[in-house]
Amino acid sequence: VYIITAQYNKAVTAYIEAIEIARQNNFPIKLPWLYNRLSAAYYYQGDYENALKSYIKTSELAKRMNNKATLLEAYNGIANIYMAKEDYVNTAKYYNEGLVIAHDLKDNASVALIENNLGIMYKSQRKFNEAMSHYMLALEIYKNTRDSSEMARLLQNIGSCNSSMGNFSE
Repeated sequence: VYIITAQYNKAVTAYIEAIEIARQNNFPIKLPWLYNRLSAAYYYQGDYENALKSYIKTSELAKRMNNKATLLEAYNGIANIYMAKEDYVNTAKYYNEGLVIAHDLKDNASVALIENNLGIMYKSQRKFNEAMSHYMLALEIYKNTRDSSEMARLLQNIGSCNSSMGNFSE
């Protein structure tokens, strides 16, 4: 609720308390999810250092518990932080690690999202052909899933990339 209402300080406090309660009550199965939510709260605050630490903790716990879905979310969060910091080597590393997991889970929505994010990353570096390649992979998936809101975002990215390349007829 606090994240949805942009009360990030309250969200951080609530998740830290929940993590402590889960530890005290020997309920470790909830820890990866709680750390992941804590990470998101830090991220939305713009506190990338704490968000990164928390996402790394999430990924460690998720690996230990073989929780691939949460590991995928953690890797995407880590990649998003590196993207915000314009550290494209680590951005690509974590998006690609997440992509492997998404394929393994047969999670087409996540595959498309990551492909789109990789396209955004490459466009940020002015590597337009690589960006378009990733956008097109995402487009094929979105055509099959019929996710109109994500398709709209993707088409906007494709249009922006074409414009950057001087392809105004595309």
